[in-house]
Amino acid sequence: GMTSKSEDDAKRLFKWVQDIYDELPPFLRAPMASQSKETITFARKAKTEHGNRKLEGHRSTMYSKAPTDSCFEGDMITKMIIDEVGKIPNVLTIWAMGKDCLMEETRRLGIPILFGTAGEQDGNGLGQREFWMKHKSYNLTRFFFPGWAGLFCDENGNDDIERAVKWILDE
Repeated sequence: GMTSKSEDDAKRLFKWVQDIYDELPPFLRAPMASQSKETITFARKAKTEHGNRKLEGHRSTMYSKAPTDSCFEGDMITKMIIDEVGKIPNVLTIWAMGKDCLMEETRRLGIPILFGTAGEQDGNGLGQREFWMKHKSYNLTRFFFPGWAGLFCDENGNDDIERAVKWILDE
């Protein structure tokens, strides 16, 4: 399950994921039973001995929803992806209502992936700061990925941070 800072951004995020998936080499792609603007279902279409249609294989679905309080509520998901965490004013409510979707009995088996830009944020970025500062209480792992990583490197593969930051600011 995925969401972003608005319904349009959630649709755009899902479209990017679809485009990336479509570019994978065939040996990495799972069979798709269906694909729409909001869902992809991974399965093989087959027929029963009586000729009825059925799905075989993984039978999982990837989807995107608008960032409403209950966007994940009632689902069983293996990954909860929330883009632009600092720009979603109700992200703490989304988390509170959706975290059980990652659980099997009392264990969290699903993986939450919450990310966003550390720069300017709408809604005071309270959710992003909350998750970052209190990551242990949410059972999250913090990971900082700098925007300059890999943009410009020397002959040994070391980042040229000064050149990359200058380029980012110029752009």
